[in-house]
Amino acid sequence: MKIKQIELGRLFTFGPRQVVGPLKQFNILIGPNGTGKTNLLRIIDGLQFNYRKIAKSIDLYQPEIPFNLADNLGSQDTNISGILRIGYSQVDELDGPTLDKEILFEYDVKNPVWRYIHGDVQGFSLKTHLVNIPNDLQFMKDLTDITHRAESALPLLNFGLFFIFGAHFTFYKNGRFTQGRMHPSGPDEIEPSALPSGVRECAKLITSILRRNGKPVLLFDEPELHLEPRVIRRLFTFIFWLMVRGKQDRTTKEEEAFCQVQSILDTKWPSEGDKFRIVPPTQQHISWLSQIFVASHSPVLINLAIELEETAAIFEFSSNETEVTRYRFSENGPVKPLEQYIACFTTVREATGMPSSLLDGLGAKGSDLLQTNGVIWVEGPSDCIYIRKWLKMYAIEKNLPLLVPGIHFDFQMYGGSLLDSISLSEDSLSDTAALEKLVAMFRFSRNALVVIDSDAVRGSDGKLKDKSKFQAAKTFIKTEFEKAEAKGQNIGLWYPEKDEQISTIENYLDAESLSAAPSSLRKKPRAQRITSSWSNDKKISDFAEPLAEELRKAYTLIAQWND
Repeated sequence: MKIKQIELGRLFTFGPRQVVGPLKQFNILIGPNGTGKTNLLRIIDGLQFNYRKIAKSIDLYQPEIPFNLADNLGSQDTNISGILRIGYSQVDELDGPTLDKEILFEYDVKNPVWRYIHGDVQGFSLKTHLVNIPNDLQFMKDLTDITHRAESALPLLNFGLFFIFGAHFTFYKNGRFTQGRMHPSGPDEIEPSALPSGVRECAKLITSILRRNGKPVLLFDEPELHLEPRVIRRLFTFIFWLMVRGKQDRTTKEEEAFCQVQSILDTKWPSEGDKFRIVPPTQQHISWLSQIFVASHSPVLINLAIELEETAAIFEFSSNETEVTRYRFSENGPVKPLEQYIACFTTVREATGMPSSLLDGLGAKGSDLLQTNGVIWVEGPSDCIYIRKWLKMYAIEKNLPLLVPGIHFDFQMYGGSLLDSISLSEDSLSDTAALEKLVAMFRFSRNALVVIDSDAVRGSDGKLKDKSKFQAAKTFIKTEFEKAEAKGQNIGLWYPEKDEQISTIENYLDAESLSAAPSSLRKKPRAQRITSSWSNDKKISDFAEPLAEELRKAYTLIAQWND
């Protein structure tokens, strides 16, 4: 079951009719504090009634359910009601000739931070219930339970924690665990209560997902309050991997996100022993989840939703003042207006276009949040074209996740003339100041890779010389990078200083590439024509030998920016 659309009004902060949709697998609710994001999660919770109510003959695609605020939402106004319409996508699990059947609802007014909704079709009834994060005792029971439900469940839990935290936490069906790879003389098993809180919550969350028979909907309220950005990114990437792992027709974006996790599983996860072995999905593979709803202010989740654009939706919440009249409803008497007042009502819209408007709405500043994870500084546009293509080819050849320009990295051009003007300064003091201003360009991002041509030629005396007019700038940048690198900064320098064969980026090209476009063309159109001529069979090894090592270092560095 998937929720397709929610139409609501007169519930919590929602006044006039609001439509939230079309909903996708991964739904991010973004907006300033007090705009009603959590209220939407509470209303989705409200679809599961604590008191039991059978709604006869409701169209599963567009049911209309009366929702009494006084009984269900703690309102002091006894007879005020709202209308909630929920549209569902097609439910393939229904075993029957029609979708017009009885639905059983449960509702729970408790409001924990982590909440799970489990939908399971049985016969002609749709049963749903809520489950909170389990305590340690329940966690042990869940671990025992999942070992009987799926062969890969415990290894999936262990791998999930390895992917998220980069450390081995090996859980056993008795609920105990070991940290680190087990050896015959290894450490004793430890109680779950000894886990760090972040690891424990992620472990309980993954276990709760794995023990569901059906396809649950997951609700999160501001996970950034408890988890660091790196953990949030990896947690949701892993959850998404669980969602699409058995899917046969993954979209391009789904495949890229899938490969981020799968490549770690294939290359870094041990295969020996039952506690590590993960069985590949089959055609009967169970999808552990159908939908995720997250209320958040985290730019990490905005980034993730943008990366998963075909599968994810972002909804922007705002609060607007509106003049309203308050009424008292009575079953046997007339409707009586009580008072008029100004109220702040929640409005919702699907966010489209540039994501920068979302950051503006949250009050994010450029100094608070960088909109790309790192900058590759190049001399001109032709360098961008070649390096972008080579990075993609390298990732495909090595079966690594693709790096997305604009998210994982972006290009900035400095131009040789800038370096030239700096090196030609006659005043030594102003020259130093100007060079330091050049280094200030790295304030665009604390992660940087600078690509510099060596412009190396061998003189009549047999020594290598830099034929350019800005050798001083190159030397200064190299020195500054060595200092920053020694301090552990995520920076890199692509500078074949002593290689006379590679004096410019174009020297990496092979003869076939050079023949694909006349040398009389300007650099940018020539680079476009050359790269478009490369077939899918083109390999990095076809180019000059030093390119492979430069790409390895560049890819590794950019991957660290996005870790």
